[in-house]
Amino acid sequence: MRAIFILVIAVVAAITPVEVRRGSLVVVTVSQKGDFVIVGAESRNVHDNKPFNDKACKIISLGGDTVFFETGVAYIKITRGTVSVKTGLTWNSQSVARSVYERSKNRAADKLSIEWGQEAVRWFKVMPPQTLRGNATDGKIITGGFATFTNDGFPTIYNRTLYYSDAKKLLITAADGGDPSGRLGMFIGVSVELVKEFFEEKTKRAIDARVGRLSHGTESDEASQLVRNAIQFAIDNSTENDKVQLGGPIDIAIIHKNRTIEWFARKPECYAEDQK
Repeated sequence: MRAIFILVIAVVAAITPVEVRRGSLVVVTVSQKGDFVIVGAESRNVHDNKPFNDKACKIISLGGDTVFFETGVAYIKITRGTVSVKTGLTWNSQSVARSVYERSKNRAADKLSIEWGQEAVRWFKVMPPQTLRGNATDGKIITGGFATFTNDGFPTIYNRTLYYSDAKKLLITAADGGDPSGRLGMFIGVSVELVKEFFEEKTKRAIDARVGRLSHGTESDEASQLVRNAIQFAIDNSTENDKVQLGGPIDIAIIHKNRTIEWFARKPECYAEDQK
């Protein structure tokens, strides 16, 4: 049973972030045979105090056998205020993932996910309610997930979302986004209804977006292209605030049953973010 961690938030002195960077959409699927996992994400970075860019690396490799993915408040840099020395002045969800992976004695995806969630709670607990409220969208602050295979070849994908309840002044972490091995997959972030529309093929525009757009190659290549098309469909058809949050190249990772990672598509600069 997946654990849920709850912490009462104490009111502390005001903290002023100089930079907040947010991610947006991640799609995860598992092949019907369970022999590979596909993780895809677009590249839009949305900043609080400067224009957006399309340079985000929302998927990274850990140790060559595990993938970490994120959406939500991926980065915060603090300029002044009350922050403990232990917590530090910067929240970087990928740095936390690398640290958790490196020191973990049990690198199973569920264990890594829980440890990452605990670190997220530990960092954000010093934030005053007004800061937490300002960084929560529908109660969600950040989602981080891990995908890998067990030693006996079973695909495992787990994530933790950090929620904030302003009414109760609580931080809570719990799983979010659906079942990647289910009929559709795991969709996290904004415009997930458009991704569902694409996979369900219940509208003409979804059917048109799928027809004749799959690559002819291996099964994993075709599945990767399908995920890329689903994310592109969300980019093309999103509206209003979601439109601003989606864009750029689409990165696609394939995790194989033999615990190797293949990149179907990736921005070259993102390789520097991997945990070797």
